[in-house]
Amino acid sequence: MLPALSVVTSVIAQDTGSSEPHGSSKDSGLTDVETIAVTARPLTGQTIGSIEPDFSIGQAEMRTFGAHSIDELIEALAPQLDSTSGPPIVLVNGLRVSGFREIRSYPTEAIARVEVLPEEVALRYGYAAGSKIINIVLRPRFRSVTAELTGSTTTEGGAETAGFNASLLVIRSKMRWSLAVEASLENELFESERDIVNDDSAQLFSTSGNISAVSPDTEIDSALSALVGQPIFVAAVPAGASNSAPTLDDFVATAGQPDFLDPAVFRTLAPRQETVSVDASLFRPLGDKTSLSISAGIDASWQESRLGLPAFTLTLPAANPFSPFAGDTSLSRSLGTDPLDRDRRDLTTEAASVINGADGALRWSLTARYRREESTSQTERGVDVSRAQSFVNAGDGSFNPFGAIENAAEINREFSEAITDTIEADGLVQTNLFRLPAGAVSASIRAGYSSQQQSSDFETLTDSRRIALSRDEMSARSSIDFPMLASGGVVGGLSLSLNAEVSDLSDFGTIRGWGSGLNWRPARSVRLLLSYRRDERAPTVFQLGAPEIITPAVRTFDFMTGQTVFVTTKDGGNSDLVAESRENFRAALNIDPLPHADLGLTIEYRYRQTTDAVAALPTATAEIRDAFSERFTVDPNGTLIAVDQRAITLARTVNERVRWGLDYSVPLAAAPPPAGLLAQRRAAAESEATQDKANGQTRMGGGRRRRGAAGGRIQFSLYHSVQLSDTALIAPGVPVLDFLNGSAAGAFGGTPRHLIDARIGFSHQGFGTRLSFNWRSGTNVTGNGNLDNLQFSSLATADLRIFLDMNRRFAFVRSLPFLRGARLSLEARNMFDDKLSVTDRTGATPDRYQADNIDPVGRLVMLRFRKMFR
Repeated sequence: MLPALSVVTSVIAQDTGSSEPHGSSKDSGLTDVETIAVTARPLTGQTIGSIEPDFSIGQAEMRTFGAHSIDELIEALAPQLDSTSGPPIVLVNGLRVSGFREIRSYPTEAIARVEVLPEEVALRYGYAAGSKIINIVLRPRFRSVTAELTGSTTTEGGAETAGFNASLLVIRSKMRWSLAVEASLENELFESERDIVNDDSAQLFSTSGNISAVSPDTEIDSALSALVGQPIFVAAVPAGASNSAPTLDDFVATAGQPDFLDPAVFRTLAPRQETVSVDASLFRPLGDKTSLSISAGIDASWQESRLGLPAFTLTLPAANPFSPFAGDTSLSRSLGTDPLDRDRRDLTTEAASVINGADGALRWSLTARYRREESTSQTERGVDVSRAQSFVNAGDGSFNPFGAIENAAEINREFSEAITDTIEADGLVQTNLFRLPAGAVSASIRAGYSSQQQSSDFETLTDSRRIALSRDEMSARSSIDFPMLASGGVVGGLSLSLNAEVSDLSDFGTIRGWGSGLNWRPARSVRLLLSYRRDERAPTVFQLGAPEIITPAVRTFDFMTGQTVFVTTKDGGNSDLVAESRENFRAALNIDPLPHADLGLTIEYRYRQTTDAVAALPTATAEIRDAFSERFTVDPNGTLIAVDQRAITLARTVNERVRWGLDYSVPLAAAPPPAGLLAQRRAAAESEATQDKANGQTRMGGGRRRRGAAGGRIQFSLYHSVQLSDTALIAPGVPVLDFLNGSAAGAFGGTPRHLIDARIGFSHQGFGTRLSFNWRSGTNVTGNGNLDNLQFSSLATADLRIFLDMNRRFAFVRSLPFLRGARLSLEARNMFDDKLSVTDRTGATPDRYQADNIDPVGRLVMLRFRKMFR
């Protein structure tokens, strides 16, 4: 517009300076009219298609998030990126990238603007509809070296973390490259560091041991009770028993006084964890309209968990020479004080590349990716005392069950290893086919190939298995957009989209999908999107063949008995899973009610029905126990002792919800700069304005845009979700599970009816703060009887981030030059330490649902120091 305005001004000036007075009788108007054509170049980094962004933000509003990297920025935008189909798809400058790890470590200072687009745009880039698109437009020139130190701790103690990351980013002309390294260490958190009550009266383990009757609530020996003068149900093993056979009199001193170790000292609520990651990327042009992007990286992590004492129980026959009792008894001991543990190692390596090109209206891309995932796990499941028990049963006089038995007992170790190799390649073509009166008909076609190979090994003392799975997939996906009505008419702009896909899987055959969408803009400030999709999805290779992992001593609530028990769980793949069929309908209305304000309203309705749905095993309520009886193991007393948690197939699931929200952003007036810094501020502002202009920061039309404000900005968002239905049919003829009304959707209750996500951010002259608030309504779960019904409370959590950007605090930088480019952040997560409360019909809290069992971390405080060298 500015060049056009200068031309018009020039014409007027020439006319005013002519020899004939303007409006004279000789020339009452212009005799020669020159037509001025004003053209606009395409917006830098603009996405393709007629669907405009839901909203876009620039640097001024990005500062209110206090995010250090693109990874953190996307996390902060979670309410706007909400989707039922997975994480958002990331584009850079309107182009596909080799992978998210290519740009996840980029500092937010390198971003010119961010656009959030609806799920339907994913089809134009060859992706399946269902995930939102986030388009990141980078500044044309940028260079930085960034280092960051992070430390955190819980206010209740334990789970301390320390982290370091460093990154280098260079953006020059049309070329960019980066290198990033990150490492972190998180200490373990033991049960003893939290207020957890352990009801382990039935598990009296110590290194010396305790004697009890074989049957519960029964005297050990009536003769011992007579010596003590009261019924005796438990007695510690006397000290001298490890050297010689004890007598009944030796047990009088320890009768009714068990000796046991606190199990909380030997069990972790959160494991010790170390992580290291390295990322590198390169983007460069191959020609005027062709570019190449390459990225590679490695992620490594180590975890160590403590699973409790190596405890065991021996049945001591009355005839054994070391037993002074008249009947059979139970000896409960621990094989030392070194806890059982689980060590897990994960290593992921990845390399990817993408070539993007354009020729007029034709745009194309070629993508290739290789990924290798290695995971090993060693778990100490317990103690095998079968050899020791055989000695005891035989009455071997040389084997003292109260002494050292390490030679007759062995730690039962389980080893599992899984390796998955994945190769993917695809090509995408986008072009305009022909023109209709309302605009060009555009289409995109994507064809791809992928190959996945997985092998897993599983070994125990008594078992050894190997599983090898593979899958080759050929797929094709197409999308076409028809502009039906042009914008500006009586009805408004209207476009129709159609899409279809087909895939051939080597282990599942052919699966198909198709869908359609309607994009209607009756007015500039109103947009309605309607979409319907029907498709099929096969379970992943991991869901089918993940290695089997056995975990002992997992605290579980048994709805059948109303008790908290320790069970052995089995996780891994399930080869019996089948392909699922899904139907999705979505209606979204976006409104900008105030044309001169950054305010936007969103109302969205979603409906999904899935047939043969692949799902995790629901919580073991009575209805689940009845439907999947083969997944649960109980002892002769009816106590739950083992659960097979591998994925299952549900006949049908239905999920329906409504979500509405608003985003509002207010610029703040700038304060006068300090004396002597006016020129510096003006130069910086002019440089930023030049870059913003080059990147289309002042885009007109299409989504809500955020205007820059040197003085700062306040940003506010509020989203409310109402779950209308959430049900599952296990099989025909079986009662429907209603997760909104009594059925357990997971370990922590049913599906909440209401979810609220509110966030407010403020930044002004380098100082900023951001508050995030989340609330979920309470739920209830129906057990086996009225007393076993559980009530799960509502939960409200608030996270606070306060940060100081030294670059905008001129006085600090002038007195301490080292602070140039520095940022200090203080964060409090779950700042009010709110935790879920669970009660039964009597008002009591089951051991499994103690607050610190559900959320052992609680309030977390984090301090971060970041220094950028530019």
